[in-house]
Amino acid sequence: MFLRGRGELDDELNKRAWRDTLRRFALRPAALDGARYARFAKFLAHHGMIKSAGAVSDHAIELALVE
Repeated sequence: MFLRGRGELDDELNKRAWRDTLRRFALRPAALDGARYARFAKFLAHHGMIKSAGAVSDHAIELALVE
């Protein structure tokens, strides 16, 4: 899904980033650290990589685990 329609992202950097982060997502797929997402969005906005940080809820949701 990440690459669909964005062939320019199919490069070595993104392949390495995916390999490095996949383990984190696979260990706790429902984990969401809202404060960390907010800090990262502010970082991206500060460096001009995105226009504005926006709300975490615009980018991520926290899933409830059913036991």
